[in-house]
Amino acid sequence: MSDTFFQKKFLFYPVILFLGIYFFDKLFGLEFFRNFTESRPEFTFYDCKKKLLNQLENFHKNRKDEKLLVLFGTSHMGEFSKDYIQKKNPNLITYNFSAPMATPSYLLFNLTEILKSGIKIDYAILEIIPETTKEEANEYALKFSYNYKFIFKYWNFFSRSELETFFISSELSMFRFPVKLPVVFDRIKNEKSRIMRELFLNKVDEAVEKNFGGIPNLFSYEPSDEALKKDSEIFYKTQYFNFKESETQVKSIEEFIRLANENQIKLYIYRPLLSKPYQDLLNQNKNYTAFVENKKKYFESKQIPIIDLSNYLDKIQCKKFLDPHHLSGACYNEITNYVLDKLK
Repeated sequence: MSDTFFQKKFLFYPVILFLGIYFFDKLFGLEFFRNFTESRPEFTFYDCKKKLLNQLENFHKNRKDEKLLVLFGTSHMGEFSKDYIQKKNPNLITYNFSAPMATPSYLLFNLTEILKSGIKIDYAILEIIPETTKEEANEYALKFSYNYKFIFKYWNFFSRSELETFFISSELSMFRFPVKLPVVFDRIKNEKSRIMRELFLNKVDEAVEKNFGGIPNLFSYEPSDEALKKDSEIFYKTQYFNFKESETQVKSIEEFIRLANENQIKLYIYRPLLSKPYQDLLNQNKNYTAFVENKKKYFESKQIPIIDLSNYLDKIQCKKFLDPHHLSGACYNEITNYVLDKLK
């Protein structure tokens, strides 16, 4: 009787080893393990959009004559309050799909998921800033958000390195949630750090449920002028050293606009207000000024209104900043008024 594969037990060892490593890796994606290993909050902000989409679908099923406004932006748009917007315009319901360092391709992904659900969007505000159009900015979305269907549909939008990051992240939990031993030891020894993480997760869940994705913060904090200037210089160097716009994001912006037109969505472009020290540095950068001017001409050629808060600089009274490019949450009601005036 001739030998067969099943009679050679040693041939199973590589298979058993592979399966063992595979299932061991999946443990690191479980909430229990992430409670000890996860050191940054980005995954939570990206992952909660699935729950937000389900919530939006339920709203759509019971929708009457309300108008739907969807915010597509970065953390600059995260603090808009849907309650305040509805107070100013009772017939306008706002859902916020913004996330930290959200790239145009990530915002396109959310738009396609919403449209796929058959939801009619009346108004959409899309935030476009240079920082999120770099290839490096797409890291969070590649690791935490896109699905295979979206990637296969728009594969020609992405670079080879981006596609590699997506496929590896989708299959390997340790790549998505790298283990940092100092964090693990701190979480084991310090129960307070685990409690703080749990409170943070509850806060995000509450934001999804009660504020439809936004996290309004009415607390006012303002660093000293010296600290703000120093932080502006540091942030400027990290974001604008060898700045280059990614083709992925160029194509994604074009596709976002195409889908908005195709689905009769009234689209607006949003540019946030930046602190004076940071804006002064940016104004000296030729890549930044060229980006802003080229995008302005492009959106105007598409007849898309631009909500540029720098145009309201002399009118805005509340100009307190948490850091070089984040306005204090206490100022958001005032800038919301300017946004809503533009929508009218």
